[in-house]
Amino acid sequence: MTASGAMIVLDGPDGCGKTTQVKLLSEALRERGHEVVQVRDPGGTSVGDRIRRILLSPTSGDISGRAELLLYMASRAELTARIIAPALTAGKVVVADRFYSASVAYQGVGRGLGVKTVLTLARFACRKLEPTLTLILDMDPMDAMRRRGDGEADRIESRSVAYHQRVRQGFLDLAESFPDAVKTIDARQSVEAVHARIMEEVARVL
Repeated sequence: MTASGAMIVLDGPDGCGKTTQVKLLSEALRERGHEVVQVRDPGGTSVGDRIRRILLSPTSGDISGRAELLLYMASRAELTARIIAPALTAGKVVVADRFYSASVAYQGVGRGLGVKTVLTLARFACRKLEPTLTLILDMDPMDAMRRRGDGEADRIESRSVAYHQRVRQGFLDLAESFPDAVKTIDARQSVEAVHARIMEEVARVL
């Protein structure tokens, strides 16, 4: 898919601080004169928000890996068609809290479904759309859990440390496989330091 806008994805293990950084990045880009559309994955549409509740609610129980992956892709298909693609065509900057990079790590590696399978489905669900830049906020899962605190964990967050270690490695492997399009940032730094690094990387592509 070709488009005149740009898409910046912030991704990484649960608790890495990406939601805060998405907000800071969006605000900074607006201050610089960009028209920004901020989205979250899964969710962002009527259908996507319903899927998000199914995926993250502990009451959903043990969803099979294949079903979980397809639900994520269904949400992305709606988000891409209804929000992301039109925004890019209009020349806007889309800032996304996760995208299919998350499924590479969480389902492809974490649940053992295979990176190739995830990427093939992503090309179909996301209409061959490729983010301009994906930034992985990297942090050890144990540190991320301590940062999240004692709040109630969602269905994905409550999985084992071993699972989250595999997820982290999935993100790191993705960055190694696509060094131009996917970059890692040390999320152990202060909020301000992480934001500064994000702005440095984004400045390369905008």
